[in-house]
This record gives sequence, structure tokens and C-alpha cells, in this order.
Amino acid sequence: INAEYGVTYYLRIMRLVSGLYLALPTLITIIANILILLLVFSVSSLPNSSNSKAVRTISIICWIFVASYIPTVIIFALPAVGISDIPQWVNCASMYAVSFNLIANPLIYSFTNKRFAVFAKHFFTRSVADYRKEHNMNS
Repeated sequence: INAEYGVTYYLRIMRLVSGLYLALPTLITIIANILILLLVFSVSSLPNSSNSKAVRTISIICWIFVASYIPTVIIFALPAVGISDIPQWVNCASMYAVSFNLIANPLIYSFTNKRFAVFAKHFFTRSVADYRKEHNMNS
């Protein structure tokens, strides 16, 4: 019974360390995003500024990153505090949240950057070479 306790304790510690690999970047991203939001509000006096638009886009991307990884961080932290009976659907939902982060960036850029939206449309409907010819871009 003592060896079983040692293995369980070891697994909890390893799970906690694994969770830190997710929690630490998420915490850094939250802090950076708060700083970005402060910058957005300080630049918001210039409503049509391209810098303001870029900062807002980056802020949206950061918040989606945080929102998509928080469920995974929580799932990794639960066993460290003694909760090990996590339903399968919760694990599945957290994986879908992380997967959503992968497609969120192109969608955000499509809505906030017209040039990227045109390029993405050409990418999926025609060839990239046609896009380069139409917009006089070098390879």
C-alpha cells in the first residue's frame, strides 16, 4: 500500500508539472494581454489609426488563446488537488477548445485585414500565382 501511495503521489506531481507547462504561458499571455488592452485604450483616441487596429487584432487573438487553453489548464490542475474523476466529455471539450485556437487566427485576420481576406479567398478558390499576378507581387 505504501508503494501505491508513492506512485499516486508521483503521478500527481508529474501532472502538476505538466499543468505548469500550460498554466505559465497562459498566465504570461493574460498579463501581456492586459498590457495590450491598456495600450488599446491609450491609442483609442485615434479611432482610424492603423496601430490601434493592429493592437485590437492582437488583443482579440490573445484573448482567444487564453479562452481556448483555460479548460485544458483546469483539467491538468484537477488531479493535483485530488479530483481525478473527470468525465470523458470534459476532456473532449477541452481538446475542441484547443483545436479552435488553431483556426481562430486566420478567421480573425480575415475579418480585420482586407488584404489577408482577399488572399485567403484566392488561396481557397484560385491559385496563389493568380493572386500575385493581380496584385503585382514578386515571388
